[in-house]
Amino acid sequence: MKQSSRTQAAILVLFFLSGAAGLIYEVVWQRMLVLVFGNTTLATATIIAAFMGGLALGSFWFGRLADRYSRPLRLYAFLEVGIGVFAVLFPFILAGVTSIYISISQSLPTTPLLLNLTRFVLCFLVLLIPSFLMGGTLPVISKVFVTQFEKLSLRVGSLYGSNTLGGAIGAFAAGFLLISWLGARETAYVAVALNILIAGLAFGLSLVLVPDSPSSPRRRGGQRRETDRQAYPKHISTLILVVYGLSGFCALAYEVLWTRLLVFFLGNTTYAFTTMLTTFLLGLALGSLVFARFLDRGRHLLTTLAIVEILIGLFAILSVWQFGGLRDMILGLYGPSWYAATGIRYIGAILVMLFPTLLFGIAFPLVNKIYVNNLASLGHGIGNLYSANTVGAVIGSFAAGFMLIPMMGITRSIMLIASINLVLGAVVWFSGFKARDRVKWGTAGAAVVLVAAVVATVAAPSIQLQRLSPGQELLYYGEGSSATVVVGLYRNGMKELRVNGVYEVQTDDHSLRTFHMLGHLPLLLHENPQKALVVAFGTGITSGAVAEHPLQEIDAVEISAEVIEANAYFLRESQEVLDDPRFNLVIDDGRSYLLRTEGRYDVITSDSTHPIAGDSWILYTREFYELCREKLNPDGIMAQWLPLQGLAPVDYKRILKTFQSVFPDTTLWLANEYTLIIGSKGGLTIDYSRLAQRFQNKSIKDDLLQFGVSDPVALLSGFIMGKEAIAAYTQGVSINTDNHPFVQFAESRKEPGTYNRILSELTRLRESVVPLLTNMGDEASTIESRLAR
Repeated sequence: MKQSSRTQAAILVLFFLSGAAGLIYEVVWQRMLVLVFGNTTLATATIIAAFMGGLALGSFWFGRLADRYSRPLRLYAFLEVGIGVFAVLFPFILAGVTSIYISISQSLPTTPLLLNLTRFVLCFLVLLIPSFLMGGTLPVISKVFVTQFEKLSLRVGSLYGSNTLGGAIGAFAAGFLLISWLGARETAYVAVALNILIAGLAFGLSLVLVPDSPSSPRRRGGQRRETDRQAYPKHISTLILVVYGLSGFCALAYEVLWTRLLVFFLGNTTYAFTTMLTTFLLGLALGSLVFARFLDRGRHLLTTLAIVEILIGLFAILSVWQFGGLRDMILGLYGPSWYAATGIRYIGAILVMLFPTLLFGIAFPLVNKIYVNNLASLGHGIGNLYSANTVGAVIGSFAAGFMLIPMMGITRSIMLIASINLVLGAVVWFSGFKARDRVKWGTAGAAVVLVAAVVATVAAPSIQLQRLSPGQELLYYGEGSSATVVVGLYRNGMKELRVNGVYEVQTDDHSLRTFHMLGHLPLLLHENPQKALVVAFGTGITSGAVAEHPLQEIDAVEISAEVIEANAYFLRESQEVLDDPRFNLVIDDGRSYLLRTEGRYDVITSDSTHPIAGDSWILYTREFYELCREKLNPDGIMAQWLPLQGLAPVDYKRILKTFQSVFPDTTLWLANEYTLIIGSKGGLTIDYSRLAQRFQNKSIKDDLLQFGVSDPVALLSGFIMGKEAIAAYTQGVSINTDNHPFVQFAESRKEPGTYNRILSELTRLRESVVPLLTNMGDEASTIESRLAR
């Protein structure tokens, strides 16, 4: 096709916008998968695997079609339309997949591996459809854009770089701006609009370009046909295909592993995935755009590729060995505002990932220059390379998220992957030797590199990503796919549990009182509880309090197996609840368990972590509360822990209003420095006589007495406000939903002093619990007098 410089620029712009749309989808769909899996690591591994699997199939199939298609730009337009149509249907498809998952999981043993594999397979198959179409875009548009073989690396690198740069900007916009402003589904519609715009422009552009015969190499005007360069031997082409496939394995394994690594100075926020993704893509884009122009003039391409692979491995090893000092440096630079802190996080991500991702970016145009022999088979060649790379990427992302981290830990996994890069570099290096030297030097060199790789992997320290506070003794350290868990002991005997760097539990009196009240309060308010569920087992303190009541059955859900292991250091605080014959512990995400369980409960207690910590936001949305209400018996009660610290007043009110939108009869209670929300499905009245009778239970009475709760009046004195006052207090704020997850972005709004502001306002609005009390008998006046103090 005859092209002007303006046409070439237009094609680059189209592919830039296509990259932006694709990564908007990836960020939005990854967040939707967090709702399915309950944690970012498995959602990230799944969406990366699905995207890469589809890209591999799409590039392979459409690469061959492009070589036969006379109007490749029109084919490109159809691909963009297909992606947009699927995106419109995706929320409905995901709902159907969820229904299928519920049906399958109810017939499976409740083992984490089977449940995660079921979710992975279902989500993978669904996301394979749009990613298959996305995979066809590069080989198809390359057939239009690459018209001179001697500029193959420049043109392919420019396409890849512009697409990847667009992806970085799209990911940033979606993760930091659009979802917060518009909502998740509406953000996907922005990408749909981009797809339709791209398709229209591509179709229009195809009308003004003159097609060549699809079976012959392109000519420029009346010049002679371009001469294809002499091809590398077949065994070298095969080697390059294998090497680039394994390089894809390494690249996506790093992406999953670095997501877990970087979380420790990305602050374990909901922005971690976006920060990692945009940094990774920027490195790929810069590497391809900046260095591609030099590769067409290069003569020692195999040597260059070998050096690239070896340097990737060395930089990956460096990211492990020097991470501890880097983390301290980054944390020491944190700015006073959220925006400054976010900028510093990007600096940290760039320091860890920039150089290896630059090298990965160089590799794509480089291997194309080695592997592709002529323009007539351009689509076929690029399709082969891209599909091999993405098949490797599928396996790498799955292996890192589901296998390597649980089996080896993060740092040893990175060392293993880095060793693969070193071996790849060595193999490519020695493949360039003459046959008579290859056996002698190649075997010796490969053996040295292999031994060094094995030694480095085995000898690598399991660097403890979570540092202890001064004076703390380490009791436990565990790394899993979703969490790095640490238990520390202070000199005064207080223990502390941290998950991914966030303080979750401390065994000081204030915290213990809150956990015990969260277990006792809803059970004491219920008329006749027989079965209870605790969402988020944690250290088991709340579950231990629940077990003090004469229930028939107690279920608890915990997503992290490492947190369960850490319970061994909280046996006294949890009252050894795991040994209670009535107690049943399930390792799963709370939402997933509620979706698939057929059980019904009298009381559900949600002891989830802080709303801005990692993926906890999914346990503070209207959809989660609706799940809980559905699993409650007609007179059931739900309790939710709600902190005053770390939330802006507007976000505190949003959670409270969201809870009340599902449980209209909501009451708010104070437990030391925290608040508890109690929602009644059938309407709340408190029978004082029954409450006093339950205080006669020795186990309950003794457990509460250690925290100063000696009788029913002391318990009831924690009441703050009822449903009418809560409705007035939260008037005018938005409800937090899966689609509009305002609380997911609450970190950007928090500021010093919000704890005192919220507490002061609640104190001013505090009202009496007396209107809810019944059956006080002759003690009514005394009870009212004591509660009025």
